[in-house]
Amino acid sequence: MISSPLYAKSILAKFSNIANGHIASSGNGFALQTFTSLGFYALAPVIPRLAVTGFTFSQSFLVTALLKYLEHGEQRPASHGYGLLGACAFVYIGIAVSNSWYWRHMYKSVSIIRGGLVVSIFEKVLRLPEDGGTEAKATTLMISDVQRIVSGLAFIHEVWAGILETALATYLLQRIMGVSSMAMLGLALACGAISSFVASKISVQQRNWLKAMEQRIDATKRLLDSLKAVKMRGAEDRVGQVVNELRRLEIQAARLFRALITVSVFLSYSTVTLSPLLVFAAYIGVNGADSDLDSATMFSSLAMPALGSAQGCFGRIHAFLETPEMFQNAGVDLQRTRMHRGDTRLSSNPSGSNQPAISIRNASLGWSSDETVLENINLEVARGSFVALVGKTGSGKSLLLKSALGEVKHVSGSIELPLDKVSYCSQTPWLENMSAEQTWTQYGGGDPKSLAEVLEACFLDDIISLPDYRTGQVGSGGVRLSGGQRQRLALARAIALRKEIVLLDDVFSALDRATRQQISTRLLGPEGLLRRLGTTGLFTTHDSMLADQVYEITVDRILAPLSLQKPANGDAIENRIAQGETTEKGFDEKDITASDQAINATVQNVKDDQNEKDTKVSDRQVYLRYVRAMGFKNAGIFLFLVIAFAICLKLPDLWVQWWSTALQQGDTRGNNYWIGMFALLEVLPLLVLCLCIFHLMFFIVPTSASTLHASLLRTVLLAPFAFISRVDTGSLMNRFNQDLMFVDAFLPLDLFNTCAELFTSTFQLILVAIVSKQALAILPVLFAVLYFIQRVYLRSSKQLRLLDLSWKAVLHTKFGETVSGLSVIRANGWLNPMREKFLEKLDRSQEPFYLLYMVQRWLQLVLNLVVAGLAITIAGVAIGMRDKVAVGAVGVAFLNTTTLGETLTNFIISWTSLETSLGAIARVSMFEQDTPREREEQSNVDVPDDWPKPGQVTFENVWATYDDKDGGSSWRLSGVTLTVKPGERVAVCGRTGSGKSTLLLALLGMLHMPVGSVRVDGIDISALQMTILRRRFKVVSQDSFFEPTSTFRQDLDPSGKISDDDIREILRECRVWETVAASGGLDGKRSDAKLSAGEAQLLSIARLLLQNPTDLDRETEEYIEKVMSARLQNATVIAVMHRLEAVSTYDKVAVLDKGVLVDFGDVGDVKARCKLFK
Repeated sequence: MISSPLYAKSILAKFSNIANGHIASSGNGFALQTFTSLGFYALAPVIPRLAVTGFTFSQSFLVTALLKYLEHGEQRPASHGYGLLGACAFVYIGIAVSNSWYWRHMYKSVSIIRGGLVVSIFEKVLRLPEDGGTEAKATTLMISDVQRIVSGLAFIHEVWAGILETALATYLLQRIMGVSSMAMLGLALACGAISSFVASKISVQQRNWLKAMEQRIDATKRLLDSLKAVKMRGAEDRVGQVVNELRRLEIQAARLFRALITVSVFLSYSTVTLSPLLVFAAYIGVNGADSDLDSATMFSSLAMPALGSAQGCFGRIHAFLETPEMFQNAGVDLQRTRMHRGDTRLSSNPSGSNQPAISIRNASLGWSSDETVLENINLEVARGSFVALVGKTGSGKSLLLKSALGEVKHVSGSIELPLDKVSYCSQTPWLENMSAEQTWTQYGGGDPKSLAEVLEACFLDDIISLPDYRTGQVGSGGVRLSGGQRQRLALARAIALRKEIVLLDDVFSALDRATRQQISTRLLGPEGLLRRLGTTGLFTTHDSMLADQVYEITVDRILAPLSLQKPANGDAIENRIAQGETTEKGFDEKDITASDQAINATVQNVKDDQNEKDTKVSDRQVYLRYVRAMGFKNAGIFLFLVIAFAICLKLPDLWVQWWSTALQQGDTRGNNYWIGMFALLEVLPLLVLCLCIFHLMFFIVPTSASTLHASLLRTVLLAPFAFISRVDTGSLMNRFNQDLMFVDAFLPLDLFNTCAELFTSTFQLILVAIVSKQALAILPVLFAVLYFIQRVYLRSSKQLRLLDLSWKAVLHTKFGETVSGLSVIRANGWLNPMREKFLEKLDRSQEPFYLLYMVQRWLQLVLNLVVAGLAITIAGVAIGMRDKVAVGAVGVAFLNTTTLGETLTNFIISWTSLETSLGAIARVSMFEQDTPREREEQSNVDVPDDWPKPGQVTFENVWATYDDKDGGSSWRLSGVTLTVKPGERVAVCGRTGSGKSTLLLALLGMLHMPVGSVRVDGIDISALQMTILRRRFKVVSQDSFFEPTSTFRQDLDPSGKISDDDIREILRECRVWETVAASGGLDGKRSDAKLSAGEAQLLSIARLLLQNPTDLDRETEEYIEKVMSARLQNATVIAVMHRLEAVSTYDKVAVLDKGVLVDFGDVGDVKARCKLFK
């Protein structure tokens, strides 16, 4: 447990001004505002830091007094020695305690700042309009920028402390060395000035780097969200190349940033190595009075670049928090009870019961300020009535609905409706990753009878029959459910709220006709649930037969009323509803089976990151994985340079000892020789350091960063779909974001610091052995204590490290989940519940984050106490044997042993930080080991270049499942046998969850088929490499996908072999050229276009036609069918059909039910005998 100030609600209270949008006008002001939000905790470290300064400076006086006592010990009483021994204990124990006291307060402060910034970013996102790029930007800020701010602010008090200690040390040194001490002060001031300049440049270059990182993160998120479509198209290699290229550009964008980091490290060591060169070397070598100055200036030099990096991140977060909000000037209440925005009024309490439930007057609507899509819209929806909005694909139906919800900023005219009484279901279902039961019941709060009514009305029988209905998870975005199941679950959730008004955005598009009509009857019919409740409805649809009023968005982008018409077969839909008939007699309602029921029934739920598989990856494997990523050659060069640096860093101490001895023995070579060599030895470490850091930053970092990213991406892309669909998208994104951020930003310097301190301490041991056998006798005790400490420490730190990374992953998953469903969350009034969930996850994340720091501070305290024990022991032995020891030897042993202890402390601290960073490598390694791979080896089958041609497809007794470990307990396809002849067009039909899409997945090798085979032109697909198999097919998936960063031309013609005229012709035939032209033409960025779901589907079809669909309205669908028939005359076509009206253009029909082929034959024959078409 941690103290209450570190929990989210307490932090939110401290940062309420920032979280609510009341922020300073500049980045520097925002940084100051953040720091002052801490209140008492901002100044709590000051007194402990002053204590650290006092105890640190006391060392010089203590050593001087001790050596003078030993020189004249026979003239002073023994009580003076005991007093010095007590003073030694007081000083060194004081150093240990004050350091721990200081860092405890410091890390509590930065933990609060971390929580405050994360909460502020989350609160800002809740007020932003939906935007595809918001998630990547906000997630990068929350992970990368906040982590850098935390790392930088940890040294903020070192700035004033460094200045204070520099002044004190200069004063003390001046008393001994006179005016020569000013040279050291000049060096400190010069390094400080240069550090400030470098810090200002670091923030600029870091901004460029993080911007490139955002682009990669956004592209990766798009890829993971559309992984099924990517695998169906066999586009893994091509998409992988695009994302890897973005990674290369990201690494390249960081080159100047890494160069400035190299300069920063050089400056931090310059004060340590060059200061002795500027004063009398012999005196400094013996007295060590400059050590305080070195430490102070070193921390100051390190603090300035760290703070500069933090300041740059503050600037990025400040810019994000100033992003225009949806209701920037409206004084919006996020409970959404009343809003004013420009000329638009969204009222919570329309006056009078006779007033319409929804009123839109003279509204002009558009997705952006420079383009009006709908003009002069007037619409009134009476209470208790149902109004349908129809129109062609991309006409603006969803825009009108979202405008009514207040989700579109650029609106003129007036819109009135009681937003606190509205429930909303979007066209693309938004589902949280929880159990199916929680998904639709958690917000309803109704009694069991009410929930049972919703369950029956929305046909959730197949979902509640899932074995893990109450305990499993539906996956990110409901990926473990079929499209129809996701839509019905989201619809049930909206209906269960029992609000007075429901807004439905084409929610039946993913359902087959029978299911669609039965749900419509149970909801909207005369005895339907919504009719009984007196609910008012406004819905967009391609089928308006159940509406009381119908409005069409015409080609002129105006709203025109339509008269209700009867279906073409002459049966009035009203009569059929009144008689309680369904469109398909003979089908039991329970026949609606889950398209993904087997996968839910048979596979183990992939747990969140905090409960990952128990794959064991040893520390040795982790280090070896990192060495392989950087390359053995790079690792060898780095090891040589860091060892050389450690030796060169300590050679001046040994040289001074030789110089002092030579002078005592009457050396005649003169001071010029000794000083000249001393100067060379002082400069040499800096030269080696520069080479080492340059090699690290410009060879090791780019190589390891690109290698690890490519390996991780390849693991995801080559994973079987059945496996990767069960892994939470947020968990995957956390690896591509947080884990790789550690590899790029923290791991390199942690590696250098650890290796440098390790080899420096090793060389110091050699020095101790050279100058003092008495000190060497104490070292075995030191090693025994260190061995015990590291065992105790590692046991706790490893668990906390994994918990820290895991809970960060959970936090980021919840964040991404919230961003993707903003319109649904706001419309349904779920802001407070989502806020509570996020704050709960933040609390869980804060605990290991802070406790890991505290465990490290415990380690620092214990090691400092070990150093205190060593110092006390040496002092005690020297005082007790003052007549038998040489004063110089005691001084050198005392100084080196104390310095050795400090070096070991720094080594352990650096090592713990390295271990934390290597936790990211461990997570990547575990994921790579746990993830199976699809067949990659080259096929031995001779596949013709024009295969598949002529295009005969044969399913022979196919039994298929998603999981190869279920032993056949849940089959997705059961004994399917059919043959599609070359050039035939086959429509695959069936109820929701009958196995239609599963049949295509089997054809594409995306399922486990232990029994039976699929052959294409006589070739068994199981013998082929999967990516090659899928690339040979032309696939249009239900979920449209476009490659990140691609233009329309690149998206439609990846090969670049088709002329622009041919592309335009196809786009015109698919009725989408005007949209493309308005978005910049063929050279326009695909990601910048605001396309409806139907328009995105049309582009996918255009891509298929160029290579020789449920989101479309009926007229467009029929037209596209004619185009495809003409364009694909000689091709074999297998199409999954949700609308049975379109099967007439096909040669044959295959009907599936619960994974079984129940009918197959000519269209006319099947329609005549199959119950599905009755």
